[in-house]
Amino acid sequence: MALELFRSQGYEATTLRQIAQGLDVTAAALYYHFPAKDEILVTLVDPLIEGLEEILEVDGESPEHLLDMYLELLVREHALANLLAHDPAASNHPEIGPRRRRLFEALETRVAGARAAQADRTRAFCAIHVVRSIASMPIERARRARPVVLRAALAVLADR
Repeated sequence: MALELFRSQGYEATTLRQIAQGLDVTAAALYYHFPAKDEILVTLVDPLIEGLEEILEVDGESPEHLLDMYLELLVREHALANLLAHDPAASNHPEIGPRRRRLFEALETRVAGARAAQADRTRAFCAIHVVRSIASMPIERARRARPVVLRAALAVLADR
């Protein structure tokens, strides 16, 4: 319920009271488990962040496979990815924004290579953002577009 409200109204405009009403619980019951709206957001976004951390922990993967795994994660966690793609307050939350930026930088380094030239890092950055664009599509289109998006990201990497 909180995720739906965050996506429809925006993170900042959604109140704990609205979330409690949507869950058909008292505000006090919700406050007991989540004393702040921030905690709900961080808890909701954790699967997406942790999924990216898991991708980065895998050793020896090719740039192509890393992008494919990231794409799979974004489709699997599409609602969360969509929220972060469209809600600056959620994506820049102090507990989410810096962590995401560090993970994106690490993914860029892995895709480009640790000793990559600036042009290769730029291609890696662009390829990652091609993959991230799937979060802006409706979920059914995103599922169908997955192979096209991956090919587009790989084309950006291959442009040497």
